[in-house]
Amino acid sequence: MGEYSKVEIDGRLMIVTINRPEVYNACHPMANQELSDVFDRFQEDPDLWVAIITGAGDKAFSAGNDLKYQAEYRKKTGKSPVQPPRRQGGLASRFDLDKPVIAAVNGIAMGGGFEIAMGMLLTGRHVSAQEGFELGFVTEVVPHAELMGAAKKWAGDILACSPMSVRATKQVVMRSLDVSSLEIAMHNLDYPAFVAMTGSEDMVEGPRAFAEKRKPNWTGR
Repeated sequence: MGEYSKVEIDGRLMIVTINRPEVYNACHPMANQELSDVFDRFQEDPDLWVAIITGAGDKAFSAGNDLKYQAEYRKKTGKSPVQPPRRQGGLASRFDLDKPVIAAVNGIAMGGGFEIAMGMLLTGRHVSAQEGFELGFVTEVVPHAELMGAAKKWAGDILACSPMSVRATKQVVMRSLDVSSLEIAMHNLDYPAFVAMTGSEDMVEGPRAFAEKRKPNWTGR
């Protein structure tokens, strides 16, 4: 355990808890560096596939910096930082309009809710977890006491899939956002994670496990 955070390992899952409840888990430079070191270790460990980040206590996930979500999933995709497009929050969560939420709000605007998104961007108002769910940038809302259980369920669902497939799916989706048309995106094979998946052991294991009527043994290779 670090000075400002706690780390638990459960199989291929890492749970990181920002441990500064006395200041609502605000992240000063030292805490940021400690979290950076934690996720560097996560990135370098091939046996860890998914991480959950949360905050100690029941007052706030993190009151400062760019970490404004109650829980976040991170899936390894090479050396690039991962910013999953959807989040999870407890019923009491509130989302301040910082960089990650601004990205989500911009997504709302592109999806057709321009007036709603513009209102949020121009006023910087706080958004409840329930409203975030209704607007589409929160995946699920649960009571605070059930939050970690729900986060672990989502992590378990991700871990049940081939990490090669998860990485490829995320990379294709995120890179396709910058492509001008659906037709071009569908025929664009310049996705390293997709290429890696097609030549992987997991690509063979999936159909074999299906044919043998058993759970696949994913290796991530």
